[in-house]
Amino acid sequence: RYACEPVHTIKLQVHQRLDARQSLSLLKDKVLRLHHHVNGSDDVFVYQECATSCYYYLVTETPHSASIHVRLHGASRPSAEVTETFAALLQASLDDMLLKALRVKLLRNPMMRLTPHDTAFLAPPRQAPALRGLLLLNPGGP
Repeated sequence: RYACEPVHTIKLQVHQRLDARQSLSLLKDKVLRLHHHVNGSDDVFVYQECATSCYYYLVTETPHSASIHVRLHGASRPSAEVTETFAALLQASLDDMLLKALRVKLLRNPMMRLTPHDTAFLAPPRQAPALRGLLLLNPGGP
């Protein structure tokens, strides 16, 4: 189907609270459309590196799996700009969608119980806290 062979695949994890199909649609509308969209196909986009290489990529949802695959096609191997920076941008966009979804659910139902996956996302294990503080309480009052 494509003239260039696949040179790299980015696998994006979709949290269980998000629907993979809906996440893919939002990702296309909010992030991927900023790149050149290939006419005649909703799933094919073009990405140009800062250098000279140009890649086209096919974005698909993996059936029965909570992941989205971005398969890059090109004449050469992509640089870290594509394999790391672009992948991080896409994953951060999915993470932002999840934060918004959790926020809406918690605002609607403050008593909602978070799942272990929710807490692992909000406070990743084995990662230092982003902010530390000390709170002193005066039990005797002012």
